[in-house]
Amino acid sequence: MESNTPATQQAESPAVALNDLSIVLAAHHIDTAHINPDFLRYNEIVDSDWTIEHPVIIESGFSLIQYGNGLSLTATNDDLAISHRGARLAMDEIVSPAVASRYLARASWTVDYRAIHINLNGSMDVADQKIELDLSPLHRLSSGMLFHDTAPNVQARVFYQFDDKAITVFVAESVDAGFVESIHFHASMSRGFDNDSAVIDRIDLIDSIIENWQADVDDCVKLASRFYHSYGN
Repeated sequence: MESNTPATQQAESPAVALNDLSIVLAAHHIDTAHINPDFLRYNEIVDSDWTIEHPVIIESGFSLIQYGNGLSLTATNDDLAISHRGARLAMDEIVSPAVASRYLARASWTVDYRAIHINLNGSMDVADQKIELDLSPLHRLSSGMLFHDTAPNVQARVFYQFDDKAITVFVAESVDAGFVESIHFHASMSRGFDNDSAVIDRIDLIDSIIENWQADVDDCVKLASRFYHSYGN
């Protein structure tokens, strides 16, 4: 017998805008003196036509280089963060993974790597969905925790531990006139390595992880999108 009840349709997830993607290489010792504009350009780790946006900082155990296209390299003795920041980054214009791969191939043959982290920040614009604030699980939790008539800013955090990696996602929301305007998220995909393995084997493994960075980003975005569907869409 055919039902006259209309089928319930799941609303599509909103478009995601990325504004930061970082590849962080953690190690027991990184020679920060290598993180300088001349070395990076001479070894073709960065493109020769990229211009430096801010004064370069090179000190003992610390380097910071920022380019005009949104790429930055921040190095300490413990880690190197290669980040690409922008207002709305398209996947095909993000350069931090390629720079990290070139650095691995040309400047890190003896570095004792401990872990790699792929970090991203982004948002989902849901203003056109007209989601009432009362439907927000974060708002319900916040309104129940008033202190001196002030509600706290509540964020959600989910953590998944797998055999080969850990995924952490933080979610917050922006509100206007009683409606949820956008959902903001920060996500991290982390992998540690066996210290007993050969350095060259770790470098090959890291390079393969970087090569498949888009799959990690897709997984993090899927987890953040689940929060949107918690509104009942």
